[in-house]
Amino acid sequence: PAPERARYGASKIQDLRAAEYIKTFLTGTAAQRKEMVKKLIEEDVEQPDTINHFITGLMAALDKKPVDNYYVLKELVRRWALMNRYNLNRRLQLEAIASFLK
Repeated sequence: PAPERARYGASKIQDLRAAEYIKTFLTGTAAQRKEMVKKLIEEDVEQPDTINHFITGLMAALDKKPVDNYYVLKELVRRWALMNRYNLNRRLQLEAIASFLK
């Protein structure tokens, strides 16, 4: 059997992992979110676009109910812009985004 990366490509693997992370982020407890953020940051070191895949997927998931999720989307975009603009602690930014979820 071919390795997953060869069969699906690195981008497809990142999308699948991002989908798992998004599900945990939206439905998990605070402790599960914190652990997921740690894993996400570790993966981002190996695969630099991991956080970007996660955030764009999270935006798409939250955009299904834009009126209900307006405040979270607004904060997500602001924090993502800060992460890309400055050398900020990404883990803390992601944990701050989690605090805005209901």
